[in-house]
Amino acid sequence: MRSSLALASLPAALALALALACTADDGGGSGSSSTAATATSAASASASSTSGASGTSASSGSASGTGTTGGGGGACSVDAECKLVDDCCSCESIPAGDEPATCEIDCDQSECSAQGLAGSAAACRSGRCELASTVDCASPVTCNQPAPECAGDMVPSIVAGCYGPCVPYHYCSDTSACLKGCGEGWTCVESQSGGGGGCLPLPQACEGTATCECVAPYWESVCPAGCGASGGGLLCLDGG
Repeated sequence: MRSSLALASLPAALALALALACTADDGGGSGSSSTAATATSAASASASSTSGASGTSASSGSASGTGTTGGGGGACSVDAECKLVDDCCSCESIPAGDEPATCEIDCDQSECSAQGLAGSAAACRSGRCELASTVDCASPVTCNQPAPECAGDMVPSIVAGCYGPCVPYHYCSDTSACLKGCGEGWTCVESQSGGGGGCLPLPQACEGTATCECVAPYWESVCPAGCGASGGGLLCLDGG
């Protein structure tokens, strides 16, 4: 009776193997022993297969949101052709007719707020949908706190007189000095007069390299005068 209860509590394949093994012991024949060994091997293989399947299932979970920030890359000619997506997964500007990617993440704050870009707006810049550069990065800091260390082309934002999250420099409202570089996909426009310029998103026609020719259709958005080369960026020929 005890043996039957023990077998009932085991996985079916292993219970079968043990049952056959018991039969082999009772019969004492070599053929029965061979059958028991074969059954035991089959049970082991079955258990291994089940374990492997469970491991595969556990490791193939759905990917968590990584966060998308910036421009969706869609072509545009005016701001009205772009819209802001600000949910738990993305803070970006996409074409107004596009549907944003599905976001199945729950969060306490939107991606724009988490990235220090609360209040961002969609804009058409250099012929593609981008975020407008609206973040305050230059106001005086009145809080008694050290400046945060920001990596790469990131700089501290300023929120209510205190340091806020680090943000991409090209999203600061004043980038005329190009202090930190403008980042990948952008170029710095220096001004001869010191009164203009700033970070300009590269049009798709530039293919990652800024030239006066490829930015010509959008040049007036950053410079009222001619265009020249300046190191790795461009120069606004506005005198000075």
